[in-house]
Amino acid sequence: MKKILIGSGFLAFVTFAGFAQKYDEAKNLIVLQQFDKAKESVDKNWSNAKYTSKPEAYILKAAVYAMVGNSPDKGDAGKALIDEGEKVYQEYLTKDPKRTLVLDPAYSNAPIVFYTSYINRGIGEYNNKDYKKALDLFEKSLFYSGFLNETGIASMPLDTTGQLLAGAAAQNIGDPEYDKIAIQH
Repeated sequence: MKKILIGSGFLAFVTFAGFAQKYDEAKNLIVLQQFDKAKESVDKNWSNAKYTSKPEAYILKAAVYAMVGNSPDKGDAGKALIDEGEKVYQEYLTKDPKRTLVLDPAYSNAPIVFYTSYINRGIGEYNNKDYKKALDLFEKSLFYSGFLNETGIASMPLDTTGQLLAGAAAQNIGDPEYDKIAIQH
């Protein structure tokens, strides 16, 4: 009986260590700025339930997708990767309410990428006069500016640019309901 318990414990340890190594593989590739290879590693393991059983899988995927999507040569595909990464980041935040990994150097750039992507895309939509889409993007950027300040990743006590642009976009929609949003910003 003792051998069975020891054997089972060893097997569980080896399985856990194997998945930790799979996280480490992609995490090391992030540090080495080999983002496409890191994405391959994450995508290869993503369908495995044991791999996705830990919150680290989610912040890892979010960070990888943010970095790959932030590459200037990705265009609209990059925007889609950033949006997918942001959704996965939100999942991470629900799976790890204590946010134990947000300050890890391999992961801390993801919310910065989300912030800059959303504010820049919002400016583009505002200039194209798509004020509803701009407002949505500005509100996402405001979430991340607050998050960056709250977590200590970056110091942004008040994002006046995001606030003003969100208010202007809401006002330019020309709907009384959105005027209420404009007043809040």
